[in-house]
Amino acid sequence: MSRCERFWKYYIKGEYHCDTCPFGWEERGLEDADAGCYIKGEIQDTCRLLPPFRFLIGWGRRKKALYYLNHQYDDMDEWYCEQYRKDQAVMEILEPYLGDLATIQNPEFMKPGEKSPSPLIYDIRHKLEDALIPVKYVPLKIRWKELTKDTWNRFLMIFKPYFCK
Repeated sequence: MSRCERFWKYYIKGEYHCDTCPFGWEERGLEDADAGCYIKGEIQDTCRLLPPFRFLIGWGRRKKALYYLNHQYDDMDEWYCEQYRKDQAVMEILEPYLGDLATIQNPEFMKPGEKSPSPLIYDIRHKLEDALIPVKYVPLKIRWKELTKDTWNRFLMIFKPYFCK
């Protein structure tokens, strides 16, 4: 197909071409697939953005989305350590009242004598947190602003010792 034919089909007639567009994304899971466009969000039947304008709009949005995708699990190890610490604290508080129900003794992956919280402790802690700790909603725009500011500050801190005292 020549450039003129492609231009006529895609931008004048508005035929579907999102699967060849560099700003379309597709994510395949085990059970289903999801697809979208970095520029318009959902995949459209007709997209008549010319390539230079499509690049100007889509480049930054794709970079931002890929940055978020690459950094979504950055604090996962600290989160797991915090959850383990909370489970241990609840287990220590409830163990005198619940006795053997509060702990699992000596499963295969643990050392002899080591205690681990039972599923009952997990349920109690999560229900208490849901009931007592309100969820603080921070809009996505503010979170992105803070993330951009933190990223810029980290970049500046690389060079700051060389120029400031």
